[in-house]
Amino acid sequence: MKDYLLLLIADLMLAVGFTISKIYQKSAGTSFRAGFIFSALSSLFTALIFWVYNGFKFGLTWFSFVIAVIGSVLCTAYTLIGFRIMKRRGMSLYTLFLMTGGMTLPYLFGLVFLKESFSIFRLIGLALIIAGVFFSVLGKGKPDKLTVILCSIVFVLNGFVSIVNKIHGINVDIAADPQEFVVLSGLINFVINIIFLYTVKDPTDHTDEELTKSKNPIPVLVTLALLSSIVGGVSSVLQLEGAKYIDASLLYPFITGGSIVLSSLAGWIFFKEKATKNMIISVALAFVGTLFFLQL
Repeated sequence: MKDYLLLLIADLMLAVGFTISKIYQKSAGTSFRAGFIFSALSSLFTALIFWVYNGFKFGLTWFSFVIAVIGSVLCTAYTLIGFRIMKRRGMSLYTLFLMTGGMTLPYLFGLVFLKESFSIFRLIGLALIIAGVFFSVLGKGKPDKLTVILCSIVFVLNGFVSIVNKIHGINVDIAADPQEFVVLSGLINFVINIIFLYTVKDPTDHTDEELTKSKNPIPVLVTLALLSSIVGGVSSVLQLEGAKYIDASLLYPFITGGSIVLSSLAGWIFFKEKATKNMIISVALAFVGTLFFLQL
């Protein structure tokens, strides 16, 4: 029971993290500059937090370095797109596509390329998750075409992040330890976002000014990035602890389903996002679908 309580807290921390990102987006805007700064700061803070948590240990292999670079680029991309989705349609839709992509694509990758075991229950769960995703873009109040495209991109990007991490996880002989890999990823993500900050410009001039015209001063925005890294770090530690005693086939669906529900509730309650009938059904289908993954 204690292990499941830890996972519930990890889910809650993920929901808090999405909420902080939403607050930052509403405060600083959705420009590339605002996104790069948020990703750079939160990544640096995450690296520092895990470096301390690991007892000031740091590991590096070329394989882990390459994987961290690929993962960092993908994470930066879906974070920037996520800001725009949250501005256009809210947090629940973004969370739905992000988390279901992060679970569905690595499962399919495992079946096809890693010859992992097949389960009829997980096939049903996958069908329910896909139904939930498609249901979210249908009916009255459905998102516009651009939002659907952005959500689909986020689905794929986070799916590939999970696949890349899965590849890293199964190559233990040439990979850094998981906790040390978090530090490495944070540092690389920081560097990549700093490079993007000074080389990538927004398609329009006025969005570059959103950060300086935000309603909150820079120290407040830095604090939001710090809080995001703290709750993300706590969630990661709890998941790592849970992974010691709980099978991955149970752990990750539990995290996915719980974070989708709690993040959607946070969006509807704290940000007054419209809880449409289709969106409620979509979240429910995705949650039930993840439960089917718990059946071995």
